[in-house]
Amino acid sequence: MSSVLTKFQENLLAGKEIISIYCDNSLEAIRYVMLLAQMQSGKTFVYTFVMCEMFRQRKVEKAIIFSGNAEVALREQTRRCMEDEEYQIFYKEYLFFLGVQEEMVEDCWEGLKARITRNFEVIWGIELKKKMEPKNNTLFIWDESHFAQDQGMCPDKFFEQMGIILNGDWMPLRERDNYVLSVSATSFSEASNAIHQDQSKTVVTFSPSPAYMSIKKMKENGMIVPFDSPKVCVLEQMRSSVSRVGKRKYGIIRIGHNVGSGNEDEKFYKMIATKAKWNIKLYYETLEPEGIDTLECLNDEPVGNTLILVKDRCRMGQQLPKQNISFVIETAGISRTDVLLQGLLGRMCGYHNYTGIRICLRRSFVESEELDKYLQFVKKSNTGFPTAIPINGNNMVKGRNMKEEEDDETLWKVNIPKTTGKEVFCRMTEMGNVVPSNGQCSEDLVPETANDVDLMKNAVINRVERSLQEIKGLIISRNITSNKSVGSSWSGIYVSNEVFEALTKGGVIYEDVKEKHGLKLKCEKQRGKKVSGEKMIRLIQISW
Repeated sequence: MSSVLTKFQENLLAGKEIISIYCDNSLEAIRYVMLLAQMQSGKTFVYTFVMCEMFRQRKVEKAIIFSGNAEVALREQTRRCMEDEEYQIFYKEYLFFLGVQEEMVEDCWEGLKARITRNFEVIWGIELKKKMEPKNNTLFIWDESHFAQDQGMCPDKFFEQMGIILNGDWMPLRERDNYVLSVSATSFSEASNAIHQDQSKTVVTFSPSPAYMSIKKMKENGMIVPFDSPKVCVLEQMRSSVSRVGKRKYGIIRIGHNVGSGNEDEKFYKMIATKAKWNIKLYYETLEPEGIDTLECLNDEPVGNTLILVKDRCRMGQQLPKQNISFVIETAGISRTDVLLQGLLGRMCGYHNYTGIRICLRRSFVESEELDKYLQFVKKSNTGFPTAIPINGNNMVKGRNMKEEEDDETLWKVNIPKTTGKEVFCRMTEMGNVVPSNGQCSEDLVPETANDVDLMKNAVINRVERSLQEIKGLIISRNITSNKSVGSSWSGIYVSNEVFEALTKGGVIYEDVKEKHGLKLKCEKQRGKKVSGEKMIRLIQISW
């Protein structure tokens, strides 16, 4: 194996594992893979390889890379993924390794690159809301899939148009011959749903090479510094910077985005920078002369020690040169674990050995179990799924899960926190039940069933009879439910008084089901105050 392939051996292994899942006929039902890759570890490299291989092996004809993130810089970085010089050298070496003759490698690569470029889209932020037709024979790569994960947000709207269900349901994917690869370092709620709901997804955990500066390494090297007061912390770091690193360096501190508190913070940090004879730069929208639009200045040693104030930026995906950084400080008093991991802490991860950098975080966060849980989250396990998940992430529910039945839940599953159900990866009924794709399915009732007893009777009898069928390996639920619709409102099952009476004891539908199958129908009405002017009866479940 060439030195280039050896250097990116871990990337290659992760990419080939994903390809094998998509291409293995024995795993026909797995068309949705979660790539779990730590911050700055090379996830773009991995998914670019997967895209190239899916095209080369003629598994897909199109590819769409998208994200709910609206950052233009990250979008442009993604658009250039095929242009990365190091990646191109790697893939050409890979083609040669596969047996392509040396004199044909360049033509083979250029032909593949041209085919991908013609059939490759990058869709970012609100662009996901634009009207689009469903795609066939397409690889969908969801970058930073933890971001904008709530139901009704841009990615949810996009997937709705594509006809893709985010609980991993393989049927609509197979019907259109599509594949999904979700990519994130902090996919906490998605992993929880995949585990607790037994979804048709597979997790591939990317283990970077020993050259990667991980959070584990940072802890071992004493690079993570807890603090109680950010103002005291910045003074200490500025004082110790020169003696610790011996050169002119940058310090980065995140200040509040709130205008009022942000202005007060800005005044304070400007004042102490002036007293310490440090320069100041402002990395956010401002008309002041100290304002900067990029952090390219980090590539060069500053003319004098410089403190950079940051608002809202320096989060997921953004790569920062680290050779001239002395310290970074996250000042947020209360923040989710995924936000902190993707912030300045995550920006300091990557392939480097600058152990002199200090990453300063709130003591309450450092001394919590969240960092240790994250280290378990990104560690490969025998099951393939994480053995622990940080509890303070987006849409995660605090508190230990209650163990229900010894036979139904293994110990590792009990230690995985559950979610609010508001994320797009979860489908729930108004009863609060999870809706797996091929087990507990809802029934599509035509609108006319609301007023027509005969139509409702036919629909209910049909669903009852299908629920009694014995299908190996499946338990089919005995209910018709009202599913949560986009935008988090409930659709409900509307019926007239006449239809409702037919569904209840003594009614024609109720008695027919009882006579034919010995089952009793139960109608669960809408809870709470009735909507003003609503004349129909709204049900949230018909069960038997």
